[in-house]
Amino acid sequence: MEKYKYEDVVEKEYNLAERKSGKNIYQQREANYDLLRVICTVAVIMIHVSHIYKNAITEASFFGQLYTEHTIIILLYNVLPRFTVPCFVMLSGAFLLSDDRNSDYRFFYKKSIKNIGIPTIVFTCLYFLYSELLACYQILTMGGDLYTIIEPFISVIKGVPLYHMWYLYTLIGIYFLVPVILNIKKNIGENAFLKLSVIMLIVTSISGWTSSFDLEWSISKSICYIGYLMMGFQLRKFFINRKNNWKGILLIFFGILTELVLTFIEYKNIQNGITELDVKYSIVGNFNPLVVVASLLFFSGFSSLNIDINLTKLSAKTLYIYLFHAGVLDLVSRVIRRIGIEGDCRIIIPITILFVFTIAHILSAIYINLWKKMEQKFSGLSHK
Repeated sequence: MEKYKYEDVVEKEYNLAERKSGKNIYQQREANYDLLRVICTVAVIMIHVSHIYKNAITEASFFGQLYTEHTIIILLYNVLPRFTVPCFVMLSGAFLLSDDRNSDYRFFYKKSIKNIGIPTIVFTCLYFLYSELLACYQILTMGGDLYTIIEPFISVIKGVPLYHMWYLYTLIGIYFLVPVILNIKKNIGENAFLKLSVIMLIVTSISGWTSSFDLEWSISKSICYIGYLMMGFQLRKFFINRKNNWKGILLIFFGILTELVLTFIEYKNIQNGITELDVKYSIVGNFNPLVVVASLLFFSGFSSLNIDINLTKLSAKTLYIYLFHAGVLDLVSRVIRRIGIEGDCRIIIPITILFVFTIAHILSAIYINLWKKMEQKFSGLSHK
């Protein structure tokens, strides 16, 4: 009975929004969330590119004294985009928890293996081989011991075949809990689930902010992101018939202001010789209270936007752009260090971001096309 009641409520809200706008509500939501997904992907690249220079601020020997200049610019690139991971998780929750079919364990896990499981396995193998090749090169050129060869194995076990892959391993744990959360939602009703979502956001954020994890795929770490997952669903539902571009822009503006406060705090930390490793509860972590507030403001702002641009094709590639970008960036940074290219980071950072995004996008398109051809080939063989 509760299932049909929930579906009737959601359908009524969708129909109301569609009548008011005169447009298909699914297309409206998809457009603004596609834009957010693309922006978050670029922002992740921005964080990882600028992090090289941020490290150099306290480790001048890494790149040379030249890269310790323009600290504020480097921190703006590195701290402003800290809404990205929370917004990625909220995007997952916005769609996964809106589909009652995902409460069926077999249905959802089968779908998730294809969408998340297979890419995780494929890119784990690729980055493991890449890490082993680098280890062999290091032994041949600079020497090394047995640990140099074993280290890539240890990284895979921890869920970090390359530094960015932690998110995929954590996401697997999050996906594992989706049917559980949906069944809880059905049993307790919408009002109670809203209250539970707020409580979970508070509790899991505190837990995530005050904890550390050795294994990226541990269920305890995935649980810390459940609050974001549930709030993604709630915010999407809330803004279905409350679209307003000016309110959306204002919410995003306040999100930016919050991130600027984070940037100022991080700048003062660096001035005082404090690095992320020195701070137990990192100011730029995904569960810092200011990051939580900024992320909610950004997601709410984009949820409120009513836009018509079509970014469906680009949005569909964002997962693979994310998966490829770190490998591309690692190669680029190694080449830069090898040949000794130096220059103004205010110019190099945006150029590197654009270059990495472009190459990762091209590789993503190639990967998707190859995968489709493989699926068609095996599908044809299975029907013979």
